Amino acid sequence: MEDKAFELLTQMYSDFSKRFDKVENEISDIKTDVSGLKVDVSSLKKTVLHIEQDHGNKLDILLDVNKMNTDKRNEIERKVDKLTNKVDQHEIRIKVIEGGRK
Repeated sequence: MEDKAFELLTQMYSDFSKRFDKVENEISDIKTDVSGLKVDVSSLKKTVLHIEQDHGNKLDILLDVNKMNTDKRNEIERKVDKLTNKVDQHEIRIKVIEGGRK
């Protein structure tokens, strides 16, 4: 009976050892995967930072160009308004001059 109990304990020890070895291997694989993920995340952080800086600079340039365009358009509108007023005044003068000739 003691031999059977000893064999059973030996078998159980062997089974548990195999299971623990398997668990240790799986944990090792998980650690390797996590290390790889850490490297990937670090790389992504650098890439995102670069993109944010690059797009931030481009956005600043676009906003500056938009402001310059708006300022130039406003200047042109003022000039057109002045010219329109001059044309209106000249039309009135021409009508007055033509009216005096009749």
